[in-house]
Amino acid sequence: ANIYVIRGNVYLRLGKNNLALDDFTTAANLDSSLIEALLNQGALLGRMGKYVEAINVYTKIIENNPKNLEALQGRGNAYRLYGEIEKAILDHSNWIEYSPESAQAFYTRGLDYYEKENFENAQQDFDQSIQLNPLPYYYFARGKNYMKLGKARSALRDFNKALSDEPS
Repeated sequence: ANIYVIRGNVYLRLGKNNLALDDFTTAANLDSSLIEALLNQGALLGRMGKYVEAINVYTKIIENNPKNLEALQGRGNAYRLYGEIEKAILDHSNWIEYSPESAQAFYTRGLDYYEKENFENAQQDFDQSIQLNPLPYYYFARGKNYMKLGKARSALRDFNKALSDEPS
């Protein structure tokens, strides 16, 4: 089954998403404990806009291992893109619970809150993500959030910080 995962990854690099998905699905069907196949299948389904299918794949993983961080992240992202923001927040909150030092987890939940127009909670999560790992795109997200909160000067500071760290 592992050879299907490897070949699926090659298909991904070649931009042959449908062939890659076929291989990940075959691998998962041959060995349902092959988590890499399921994670790749879920990620690819999400990228293809097949959010319900991606959610179902990630749910299989989470049912067997509720602390699988990649599955919580992936399913939460699929929920957000599908418009199920509360479910996205729940998955990303679980990710934070199991990995409280993950800046990416706080940033991602901040995106959920931003999408829900809960800018105060988004602000807290963006602040935490920057405290843990000050990446330019965290500053950019926080700057956008500051704008929603009516704090133009703070937004400008964050946009300038994002640009100074990553000028392109």
